[in-house]
This record gives sequence, C-alpha cells and structure tokens, in this order.
Amino acid sequence: MPGLNPAEIDNDNAVKPATVTFISKESPLPDGSKLDEDKERKAQENADGIGMYVIKEFQTSYDSRRNAQEDILLDAERAYRNKYSMEAQTELAKRQEESGDSTVWIPYTRPKTNIAIAKTFEKMLNSANNPWTIQPDELSQEDIQKNITDIMRAAQSGVLQEDPEKALEKLNDYTQSEKREACDKMEAEIAEQMRKGNAFGQLSKTIIQQHYLGTGAAKFSISIHKETQWVKNDYGQWELQTTEIPFPKVSFVSLFDLFFDPYALSVEESRYVIERHVLKRSDVIALKQTPGFFPGRITQLISDNPYGNHTNLDYETTIRGINEQDQNDRGSDGYYDVFEYWGEMGGDTLINAGITEVNGQPIDETDAYSVECWVCAGRALKLDLNPFTPQRIPYFIVPYQENTHTIYATGVPEEIFGVQEVINSLSRSVVDNAAFSHAPMAEVNVDLLKNGQKAEDAVKPRAVMLREGGDPDAPLVRYYQPVENSEVLYRAFDLFNQIGIDATGISSSSEESMPAANAANAGISMALTQKNILQRTVVSNIDTYLIKPMIEMYYNFNMQWADNEEIKVPAHITANGVTSIIAKEMRAQQLLAFAQLTSNEVDSKIVNRRGLLEELAASLDQDPENIVQDETEIEEQQQAEGEAAMQAAKAQEQSIINQINTENAGELEQERVKGQIALRKQMLIEQARLAQIAAKEQADITAREQALLADQAQRYQGILQQRQGFI
Repeated sequence: MPGLNPAEIDNDNAVKPATVTFISKESPLPDGSKLDEDKERKAQENADGIGMYVIKEFQTSYDSRRNAQEDILLDAERAYRNKYSMEAQTELAKRQEESGDSTVWIPYTRPKTNIAIAKTFEKMLNSANNPWTIQPDELSQEDIQKNITDIMRAAQSGVLQEDPEKALEKLNDYTQSEKREACDKMEAEIAEQMRKGNAFGQLSKTIIQQHYLGTGAAKFSISIHKETQWVKNDYGQWELQTTEIPFPKVSFVSLFDLFFDPYALSVEESRYVIERHVLKRSDVIALKQTPGFFPGRITQLISDNPYGNHTNLDYETTIRGINEQDQNDRGSDGYYDVFEYWGEMGGDTLINAGITEVNGQPIDETDAYSVECWVCAGRALKLDLNPFTPQRIPYFIVPYQENTHTIYATGVPEEIFGVQEVINSLSRSVVDNAAFSHAPMAEVNVDLLKNGQKAEDAVKPRAVMLREGGDPDAPLVRYYQPVENSEVLYRAFDLFNQIGIDATGISSSSEESMPAANAANAGISMALTQKNILQRTVVSNIDTYLIKPMIEMYYNFNMQWADNEEIKVPAHITANGVTSIIAKEMRAQQLLAFAQLTSNEVDSKIVNRRGLLEELAASLDQDPENIVQDETEIEEQQQAEGEAAMQAAKAQEQSIINQINTENAGELEQERVKGQIALRKQMLIEQARLAQIAAKEQADITAREQALLADQAQRYQGILQQRQGFI
C-alpha cells in the first residue's frame, strides 16, 4: 500500500505492514527508532528536487499530446456531443446571418457510438459468470516431492493398501483439487471486493470513453477502509472500536487527465504516467491524514497558496465550451493542480535530489527505481517506492481499435469524422434547398406601382393595388417556382451513410435493435460479418488490457494482504469471459441452424433431439436440467397427458349426449308450443263463430222490435187521425 508503514499500524488488527517504504511520515529505521526531525526535514527538502523533475516531465508530455493528439480527442468529444468547433460555429453563424443558411447538426456519430457501447455491455453482461477465471498452477516439484514422501511413509507404516503409483496419482489429484477450491474462494473474494468498491460502475465509464475517445483508462489503488464495531473493553464497558484495513479499489480516470511518456506505445512500455488532479482545498488538506504524505509540506503549500494554484489548460477550456459551461477562470480560486507520478526514476536523479539510500540500502546511480510521487506547486507531497508486488504502473489503458505507433487508439467518432462532416453538409444543403424552393419567387413590374407603393406590398395576401394606364397586357406580378433538386442530395446521403456503416460495422439503431428472426438460417455466416469481427476485436481488447491486468492486481493484493489463508494459492488469471461469450453466441447460432435443418420427419428419427436441446440450452447459459425434461419427467408428463386426454374424451362424449338431449328436449318443446298455438287458434275461431251467431241473433231481435214499433206507430197515427176527424 502506498506509504503504509509499521509505525502507523496496530498489529492486533491483523493489518500487515508494507514491504517497502521510501520516504514517509515518521519512517522507522531498521532498529525501530524514528528519524530525527533534521533528517526528516532534509529528506522532504530533497524531495522537492524530485517535484521539479515531475513538473518537467508533465510539461514534456503535455506539449507532445497537444501537438499530436489533443485536437483529435477534442474533435471526438465534439462529435459525441453533437457540436461544431468554434471556428465552424462562427463561419456558419456568419453565413446564416448573411443568407439565412442552416446550421443543423445531424446526430449521426453519437447514435452509432451508443449502439457500439450497448453491444459491448450486452456481451459483458450476457452471462451470470465473471468475465475472468483463476486457475491453479501446475503442481510444483515441491508439492510432488511432499506427496511422494507422504506415500513412502504410509507404505512403510503399513497404512497404504494400494499401489504406490496409483496412490501418488490420487494424492496429486487431491492436491490439485484443493488448489482449485482455493481459486474458487479467491474468485468469490475478488468479486465481493469489486462489488463493495463499485468496480463495475467505474469500469462502465472507462468503456464508454474507450468507445468515443478511442481509449479508456482506469486505475487500481489501495485505500484505507475503516470498519467500526461496538466491543467491550477490559472494564466491561461498550466502546466503538475502529479498525483500519487496506482495501483494493478500481476507479475511472478521464483520458484527458492522463499524460504518458511520448515514446511509449503501452503502459507496460511507458517510462511514466502522470495523472493531473484538480483538487479543492479541503481535498488537499485531507491528504495529510493519508499515510505516506508529508503533512508539513501540505501545510506550507496551503499557507503559500491560500487561493489555490490551478491554471486552466487549453483542453479544459475547450471541454467546458463543448459542454456549454463557463469557459473563464473565475471559478478556479480555491483549486490546486496536483500531479500524481507513477514510473521510473534513475538512481542518478534520486542522488542529485539528495536521496542516497532506500530502506537502508545505498542507491545505485546506474539503476532504475519505480516510484510514486505527488507534486503540487513544485513541492513533493509524497515520495515512495512503488508499493505493488510485483511493481507495475497501476493504470489500465484500453484501446477501441489499436494504432501501431501510438498509445492512443481510434474510436467510433474518429472512424467517421469525414462521414459526419459530409452528412452535416448535405443536410444543411437539403434544408437550405427546401427553404428556397418551398414557395414561388415573385417578379414585380415597378412601372405599374404608384408613388409611395412598395414592391413587397404587391405580393401580400389580399392586397389591393390601384392601376392607371400602362400596357394592359403587362401583369403587375409574375411568379416563378424554383427547382427542387434534393433528390441528388438524398442519394449522396445514402452513399455516405453506407460508408459509415462499413467503417464502423454499425447499422442504424432501428436495424440493430430488431430481433434476429432468421438467425438460425444465417448460421455461421452471421458470425463472420464485419460488424461481429469488429465487435470481437473490441471485447478482446477489454480482456487483454483491462480485465486480465486488473484481476491480477486484485489477486496480488489478496496474496499479500488477505487474512484468509484458504484463498491463497499459486495461480494464473485467464480473461476469457467476454471472449467466451462471443464463442457461445457462435455456437448457439450453429446449434440453432442445425436444429432447424434437422426438424423434419427423416432427420428427426436419427438425431438425438434431447441431447441437441441440452447443448443449445448450455450454449445460452441455461441449465439443461431445468429446461430439458429427463425420461422420468417425460413418462409422467405422457401419463398425465393420457389421463387428461381420456378425461377430455369423456367430457366431449358427455357434451355430445347433453347436446342431443338438449336438441330432443327442444323438439318436444317445439311440438308442445305448436299444440298450444293450434289449440289457442281453434279456441279463437270458436269464440269468433259464437260471437257471429250471437250478433246475428241480436240483429234478428232488433229487426222484429223495429217492425213491432213501426206497427204500433202506424196504429197510433190512425187513432190520431180519427180523433182529428171527430173534432
């Protein structure tokens, strides 16, 4: 661990001291005594010479990147953020003001980059297993010799009851199985450490930057983790006890904050790597509590620079402009530029700085030493030997598409810089052409305008123009329709869009998101397309440059610091997780194609369909036992299906009987209703006949009564006439 030393560690807490310590606060001497103040002060003053050395190396790296690579990185940042450069924005704004030209930016680069990122994440997260494995080394001669000795002792004591060679073979296998079990425990321990440290969240940022800048970066570090728990003291009282233990951590580092040896092609070949931190005052003060830092130098730094010493570099100002932030230095007060140097220093450099020994051993001026050094304002805030075992620079640089002669790789935006530029130009032309041709142009005869009238008034809707004299055949206004020629622009757009697809291997988002309905038909040919080849290259780079070295550092940390001895075993790391996922996809496609080709009556009789389904399930990371039924389950299912079929047949038979009964009952009901209707009809007819008879009889009675009344009236009339004659 950087700067950790035995004087600051409570051995009762089972925290092991660092194996090497260069210069740190209260460094112990070999006899256990402390450095006197004069010697400590002299060591810190000498470290300032190293600080100036680090600043010089940073300036060299910064100038090299600015001259060769920084413009490419900034252009990639702009393309991903859908932004023109400042020069292009100025030119387009000028043209828009002069002629109304469009300033549109077509989001072409960002969707393709996001699709590539999503496909990479899909490959990494498409399995429940870790994308790495830890395998035990082969048995050493020491292990084998120990087993031979144990077998010989067992044979001499009469305990051994079998052939010694077979017994030795079994014992060797058992020893190897114990080592594999220890590797499994180590894998579980590392996975838990990564979960607690949010390693995958940090690595996701690294992968995102890998895709759009071409290079992603991450860092392995060892921090002090504080664990607190309530315990009883010697007096039986409860008190809160804090234990400090080393804890591994992986964090994302922006590529813009890293500066490499200009001659290096990889981290392993780099003489040094410098990370530039912009820290708040409180962050700098907090370094005093971190083992290995010089508290006195930090206090002096704050005293000499109470308002900070941060200086905005060119790339910082540009990035803030791209992200539409304030580009001025008004917010830089209270911030400090701190440089973290990891790399090689010659013995002569250390001697010239006044450092003559390391851990009591004199420095060889012809030798090279791997160191960690933190510098601010030319002062060395920390200077230690590289604490990692084995020593290595703890940064992981992950390329998207590697370049042969530079540590910086090529990302998706850089692949299609030209395509994006042409597509933007074509799109602006389409918009400008549509704006120009969507309405007719007007020609106004100014000779027909009266004094004070404007030509613009002649083309206004519902305008009334008074006319006197002039040629009656000459119109006041003529209209012309401009030619719309966007078809050729569309063809050019399609051409460059196809170039972008060929360059990146990424189609449109809608095509990429469509399910592969005919994947089985495609078979192996689908896996051999350009897009899959490019994708395999990307994930292979993640395996090689990120997963493997990162897990190796986790493994080495646990071998050095872990208290659990059961996980410690000589082993090697294999980063085959992401790559194996692609292999599984290819195998799954092959099995799908084979399954479809043999899904006919002829082939199905000679193909083990159950075995094929088991292989297909395994290739899709599914448990065949949970998906494919065994013979017992098949028999039980067939029996259950037979019983269900019998029940269904009985139910169907009963349904038919019920239907017949229902139909018969319906016919009987219809006959009954018909009989009732006929009876009712007869009753109505009879009632009508009786009514007719009664009406006829009533009519006869009425006629006789009328005749009788007429006869009486006639008789009464005769009596009246007789009386009148008498009178």
